[in-house]
Amino acid sequence: MIPRIKHRRFGRTDDKWAFEVGERARPLRLVIDAETTRSSEALDCLRGFAHHPDVEIISTGGGVPNRLRLGDYEPTQHIVPVELQLGDRHMCSAIDAVDLVPFADEVADGVTQEEARRAIFLASSCEDHGVDGLITESRVIRELAPRSLVEYANAMTAEEGVGLLGLYLRSKGDFYVEYDEGYKHDYGRHWFYFVLMRELLPSAWRWFSGCVHHSTATGDDELLLVGHSAMERVDRALRARDRLHRELQRPPTRDTADESLFYLDVTLLMLGGAFDATARVADAVHTLGTPRHQVSWASERWLRRLNGVNQRLAALMSVHSPARVARDLVAVLRNTIHGEAMRTITYQAGGKRDELAVIPKALEAELEDLATGAGGAAGLGLDRLPSGHLYIHPGTYVEGVLPLAFAALNEIMDTTPVEQLSGVDPAELSQGPPNEETHENIFHPAIRRRLRLLAGLA
Repeated sequence: MIPRIKHRRFGRTDDKWAFEVGERARPLRLVIDAETTRSSEALDCLRGFAHHPDVEIISTGGGVPNRLRLGDYEPTQHIVPVELQLGDRHMCSAIDAVDLVPFADEVADGVTQEEARRAIFLASSCEDHGVDGLITESRVIRELAPRSLVEYANAMTAEEGVGLLGLYLRSKGDFYVEYDEGYKHDYGRHWFYFVLMRELLPSAWRWFSGCVHHSTATGDDELLLVGHSAMERVDRALRARDRLHRELQRPPTRDTADESLFYLDVTLLMLGGAFDATARVADAVHTLGTPRHQVSWASERWLRRLNGVNQRLAALMSVHSPARVARDLVAVLRNTIHGEAMRTITYQAGGKRDELAVIPKALEAELEDLATGAGGAAGLGLDRLPSGHLYIHPGTYVEGVLPLAFAALNEIMDTTPVEQLSGVDPAELSQGPPNEETHENIFHPAIRRRLRLLAGLA
């Protein structure tokens, strides 16, 4: 999951932002709450990137060069001293705690007054310093405190923080998977997305291997190219997703709304193409000979023909099944390219501004029905305006749909018996990535885990 940065100071001309370009850009700023965040692979990754010149990883404890220290609350002046050390720079400031202490002291439910106050002061300090992400497991910040008091501290888990870090670096054309004092490993754009795609589609090893063996044996490369297209489109969907989230990390404007909606269209178009390609392979495996334009998981006529030769696969993609719901959540909005498009509107309430993507009226009922089948509208970022219009948060929608789509594509590949293709020896089919335990292997398990973390798909 790639979290979205909340910006308190929208509209101020003196602010700089991590995901801006040119003179308004600054390094990504993440604070690790060392007192509450447990050790993990994600935390180690964050600390490693503390030496990157375009990133400011700050800790309330040790382990990184940059530190944030909270002083003791001074009740006579109602302030909390704050010291921020960024390399050779030391900045001293203070939090005005006169309104914070009463809120902190009202927090109960198993935490001490000291713990509650420290958490509220830390969140306020992070807000004051424009922190893009506060890595914390504090219950006070994440659950107990009023959201209006802590939301601009941008609290997140270590995994979410690494996902935000990875997005930031990729938005700058930086594809390092390791960046420590003693070792740097730049994967490059192509290999980052390629290996990530193969990691998210483990079933494609066997499935695509069957396509390759068949094309090699027959001298006809059509099935190889169709199978490759399915994987390539997932690769491109991941790239478009990054660009979508990059726009959403900037202060909301009409420009960011238009661009995010553009990349939402591209993401869904690419995922839809991947589903279409798996249907083409299934048709070829079972020698159904269906005209290309009639091969579709949405075609009941074609599914009936498929059911005659592969009941499991036809049932997997039957209406209302989880895999079919995943496919349809992609298709229902992808198909707006044929008619009324989604549109953006500026929505302002409670002093907050956002740009929303409004769903065409004719698609509202279908999308809400599909969302119910996928566990609920909230997980997909669907909601209604006071006017009654249904809208989505594009980033939340993509993050909700992607895991469902990957699971469905893997199930389709698993249930497509490519070993039946002519020229295919089942014993020769690939079952997974090369397993040699060397760092020269681009599919090394540690690297694949790191890619998932940096992609926000752990």
